[in-house]
Amino acid sequence: MTDCTKLQPKVVYSQEFRVIIGSVLPSNQTKVFIYKDIYITMKLIQENNAVANQIRGFILKIPISKIPPVIITAIPTKGDINATEINQLLLDIINITAHAGINLLSIGTDRAIAEMKYPKHTKKTARNQIHYSSKLLTFGNDTIHYDQLLELAQFSNSPICVRDVRNVNKQDDATTY
Repeated sequence: MTDCTKLQPKVVYSQEFRVIIGSVLPSNQTKVFIYKDIYITMKLIQENNAVANQIRGFILKIPISKIPPVIITAIPTKGDINATEINQLLLDIINITAHAGINLLSIGTDRAIAEMKYPKHTKKTARNQIHYSSKLLTFGNDTIHYDQLLELAQFSNSPICVRDVRNVNKQDDATTY
């Protein structure tokens, strides 16, 4: 999930990272190698009106109780980032997690903290709706089928268990075999 939060516009020099923080310029342009670079870089930031007034945080929530959300990155912005750029950032995160062998259960942008329970709801939806007279389960413009849920459940690191997909129609035991 991502969230954009307003900041007090301000730039500061970080001795620990040897970089000027608070700018929307790429990090290679805000690196400071010698003391004189601080003044030159500050002037560059001012000339380009490149002071961030928002920060876009990317948060990872593991759907296990008592595990707090983890900030995986924070990107300074002036609030002028468009949907295409946000989409590309989310696709990058999807690719990184897939490469790391992490199966995402849900992903979203600009959600309230209270809405972070979606993975739990998705698991329940996947377990129940297909079995209870729903002809087609949809998520936005996409659909999901029983065989896709079953395939997802069979991965060793899947967030959905096989028991959540097979033989879960307990509403009318007389019709279940």
